[in-house]
Amino acid sequence: MILKNGKIKIWTAPYKNTKRTKLLYSNDLYSYIIILERNKNDMHIISSYLIDEPGYLKNVLKEYNKYKKSLLNKLRGFSF
Repeated sequence: MILKNGKIKIWTAPYKNTKRTKLLYSNDLYSYIIILERNKNDMHIISSYLIDEPGYLKNVLKEYNKYKKSLLNKLRGFSF
């Protein structure tokens, strides 16, 4: 799922044998990420932190854009 509500980006990323949901809020002043993981019927906060290194934000955005591109490619191949 990609949800872009103003400045919040949401995507999933593989981690070991599961998927983690990531929420990124970013504006001109700061960027903040929340990482969630689903276990059976529950969702838990794994981590959340302020991103204060521009290089790290660049990597997070790269991961988001890669996910977005892969999802859009899947949707293009889907016929209604």
